[in-house]
Amino acid sequence: MALIRDTYLEVNLDNIAHNVRTLKAEIGEGVALCAVLKADAYSAGAAEVAQTIFENGAYYLAVATLTEALELRERSETFRILVLGYTPDEYLHIAVQNNIALTVVSFDQGPLLRDIGKIYHKTPVIHIKYNTGMNRLGFDYGEESIKEIEDLCRIDGIFIEGVFSHFAMLSLDEDRNQFERLCFLVSELQKKGISFKFTHICDGIATVLHPQYHLSMVRPG
Repeated sequence: MALIRDTYLEVNLDNIAHNVRTLKAEIGEGVALCAVLKADAYSAGAAEVAQTIFENGAYYLAVATLTEALELRERSETFRILVLGYTPDEYLHIAVQNNIALTVVSFDQGPLLRDIGKIYHKTPVIHIKYNTGMNRLGFDYGEESIKEIEDLCRIDGIFIEGVFSHFAMLSLDEDRNQFERLCFLVSELQKKGISFKFTHICDGIATVLHPQYHLSMVRPG
């Protein structure tokens, strides 16, 4: 079919591979790369670029919704995929069946995922989102949520792999405040014998702007 517009997007996989390797070198060996491919990889074509990104050093491929995650899963059974947005209760079983890690923002989904895991003989993988100031999604900042998160982490049959937040990018001072709020949560849970494989807060801008806040994983788009 002939083009009906005189503009188009050309995606060079060699350039993407180079960018991923360069970013991996910049963040260093101790920090995992979670490549965010939401909104069809920002129109670059998530299904098409995912393999290149994964092969060149991304630990996780992250998306906004379960639908986006399933599109990537159709491409490969080996991709590690994380849904950053909210997944309704009625669709949790689909994520577990397809080995897709989920963001959880309330205690209630913990027991549900435990029970679903028993049905499919799988261990659901969870990343907890903590609202440190973005005010879009996550456990509310404060002591009550810290106790709720502790209780969630003590549920048998689920793997709490990570805890994360998202910068609002209001100011450098507020970025520091948000970082410290997340670190306080992690510190309080460590006192109770709870630790995480991944702690993350940096999106693409923060990955470049705040190397001191990289923690154990970054999420560039």
